Amino acid sequence: MNHEEYSLLRWEGSVCTDIFYLARRDGDRDTAIGKWERKKSFREAARKLQIALRQLSVVGVEMFEQDPGKCRRIDERIIEVKVERSVVRALCYNRRGRDLLVVLEVFMGRQGSGNIQREIDSCRRLIPVVERLLGDCDLQERAKG
Repeated sequence: MNHEEYSLLRWEGSVCTDIFYLARRDGDRDTAIGKWERKKSFREAARKLQIALRQLSVVGVEMFEQDPGKCRRIDERIIEVKVERSVVRALCYNRRGRDLLVVLEVFMGRQGSGNIQREIDSCRRLIPVVERLLGDCDLQERAKG
């Protein structure tokens, strides 16, 4: 995957933690959550996910992680954000110790089975793209400063 096919869009709802969405540059500048917002049957789930992300943004990733009902660390770079009383999940890029989140995928969890390995594998393929884009952002910030 080429990092030039993607861009990072900052979420306007973030308060303290920087939250971004990964979007394709091929004309479909939609994000994972944007696709959910357009589908009438998923609008409520998208709204609840945004509430969960806003809560995460206020308290920070490390504090949010302490509640296993809301968040679970998959590995050093991926966390799962859970929407309360719902099977809606978001897999996000996060480096341990950094209050920065990139929403990679939003999906309906398989209630009961807990097997989301396909979604995790899909997100792991996106990690080099995200890290390259974040590196480009860091270089641009340093150039401004």
